Amino acid sequence: MSSLATSLLIVAGVGLVAIIAYNLWLGRQRAQSLLASESADEAGGERDAGARASSESPPGQRQEPRLGGGEQGGDALPVSQVPGISTATDCIVELPLEEAMSGEQLITLLKGLRRVGAKPVIVEGQRADGEPDAWAVLEPGPNYRAVRIAILLANRHGPLNAMEYSEFVGALQDLAELLPALADTPEMSEVLANARELDMLCAQLDAQIGVNVIAPEPVTVEALASLGRLLGLHDRGAGRFARLTANGETVFTMALGESGRTLNFLLDVPRTAAGEKPLEQMFECAKQFAQRLYAEVVDDSGRPLDDSAVAAIGRQLDVRYASLEAAGFPAGSPVALRLFN
Repeated sequence: MSSLATSLLIVAGVGLVAIIAYNLWLGRQRAQSLLASESADEAGGERDAGARASSESPPGQRQEPRLGGGEQGGDALPVSQVPGISTATDCIVELPLEEAMSGEQLITLLKGLRRVGAKPVIVEGQRADGEPDAWAVLEPGPNYRAVRIAILLANRHGPLNAMEYSEFVGALQDLAELLPALADTPEMSEVLANARELDMLCAQLDAQIGVNVIAPEPVTVEALASLGRLLGLHDRGAGRFARLTANGETVFTMALGESGRTLNFLLDVPRTAAGEKPLEQMFECAKQFAQRLYAEVVDDSGRPLDDSAVAAIGRQLDVRYASLEAAGFPAGSPVALRLFN
């Protein structure tokens, strides 16, 4: 493993007493939670503050991610000029065109190339009248002298695998014949090695925090929807709700458990910007639900959560946000949204 990856793993581990990991999505996913534990160093002491949603969470609720990259120098992994695409997170293949082509032609030829296996694909073009290093999403009007196609190296489905990469290369070769262009694809062994390292780093940087509200009796979906609207949650149907930012991004989610008594609140750390103060929002919302339902806010073990326990989790969350920033994948950024998906 590179020295960068090693140092990031050390940073990610500071202040974390426990990281709960489990497999999801084809047996390749791990979801992590931040835990706060008692410490003599903390004034007044702090109880263990659980951070996983209970076993009543709907299947697939806690799906997890991966990050990482190949050998890189410096303190952070480099990011390309286009937000969300990076040589550290994508296998990028450029196709210089023998003759300039219209955006409309290219869009028609490339419309089927959106995903290979479980990995998303992004296509961009270099305008014939633009700067040599300027890449942007294809538009119908301009003419283009080159296109580049990027496939994500890792996400919550795991690292890019040999079958996915072979399919990607095959699609590029077919496309190159149609354009025409020369598709110079990297060696599979190098690409898959980068994908595995990225996946390992993502698994260490990923975190999801949950709290539970347990009511004394079952809550109807109708009553929950009414309360959700009152407390500023967006109804996603089937007992699922979300707090959204002004831009429509998810801050945290809430779901009704199978018994009808447990409300599972979940914060997907890498996908929510620190500036939104998502932990504070989620805990305050959980407390308001608890007050109205004559319930209590608890951790996974059923122990009550108070402000001091949540503050302890918040301090650990700050460490995780710093680790994501140091890796070049700030929480809530376009690249983080792609990787932790």
